[in-house]
Amino acid sequence: MDSTRSKRTIVISWVLVALWAVFIFCMSAFTQDDFSTGTGLISMIRRFLDDVQQSLFGTSIDLVSPLAHFLEYLVFGMLLVWALTGKFSPIKATLLAILIASLYGVSDEIHQYFVPGRFCDPWDWVVDTLGAALGALSIGHVIAHRVH
Repeated sequence: MDSTRSKRTIVISWVLVALWAVFIFCMSAFTQDDFSTGTGLISMIRRFLDDVQQSLFGTSIDLVSPLAHFLEYLVFGMLLVWALTGKFSPIKATLLAILIASLYGVSDEIHQYFVPGRFCDPWDWVVDTLGAALGALSIGHVIAHRVH
């Protein structure tokens, strides 16, 4: 545990974790129609990426969705490790972050089951967990080397 961290830093780290979890939840609440016909920034980015993907790979391959899941959870894993190192060693924080993010990924997939045009996909959960693991391991490694 890093005893040099201020309470303010610990609070900020947990606020960022909570905000990112809300962001993931909100992204999962987008219906397929929201993505395809919405006028917001996320919808416009999604349509742009879909167009690029289709021009490169055709319509049979979807790389945007798994990439979005991976990146969301990569950041989530990093934020969780940063917050957890206020209480745990970098190794324990890393392992706990992967577990928490993976469980959140399960709840995210269950949530998507109830969103029109979305579905519960176990492969998305695997991608979520892999993203969280890479994020957690990378920041956990950096923190562990700073502590020693």
